[in-house]
Amino acid sequence: MEDIQFLISKWKQILQKLEKNNGKVRQIQIGKKATMQEIEAKEKELGCQLPPSYKYIVHNIGKSLSFYYSFSKDTMIPCEFREIFSGEINWNIDFLQNLNIADDLLEDGEDDGSTLRGKLEFSHSGNGDIYAFDMSVDSAEKPVIYWDHEEDTITYIADSFIDYLLRITELGCIGSEKWQFEYFLSDSGLDTASPAAV
Repeated sequence: MEDIQFLISKWKQILQKLEKNNGKVRQIQIGKKATMQEIEAKEKELGCQLPPSYKYIVHNIGKSLSFYYSFSKDTMIPCEFREIFSGEINWNIDFLQNLNIADDLLEDGEDDGSTLRGKLEFSHSGNGDIYAFDMSVDSAEKPVIYWDHEEDTITYIADSFIDYLLRITELGCIGSEKWQFEYFLSDSGLDTASPAAV
């Protein structure tokens, strides 16, 4: 529960700082908390168990959450990070999608999408790329991955949903598209201790 309060507090601080510096801010919108019955119904619909930390978050924060920010035009951004001009976090339990279905559709003569099998989408970026859980991993918690729809490639982001939220928050909720967060990637996903991140 402390993690949750920390996250919400940190997100509010980030947005407040942006507002004070003339940034464009879409405030945090949080949906109603999911009941255990709603979570179980969603699992039955999807045909799989949702990761424990995801269930914990939607049960204790909300079924949906979203916010967005972008820097003002006069913000001075270090040259090597000039592509990072916005940030966001969003999820919605109603938009969870078993990507095996999408993979089956794409197999009819198309090459793209073969890496979608075994993935469960929970969010997407503005350019159409996907954030998903890798359901093929044999553990209760499922890693968070990022699927690039143009290159049909998978990038490892974090060990679990709560790990993803903690890491991306520590990085200031930087932009959701790969070319914005790739500065901070390592073999183990988002690296909050790398020289670039620090």
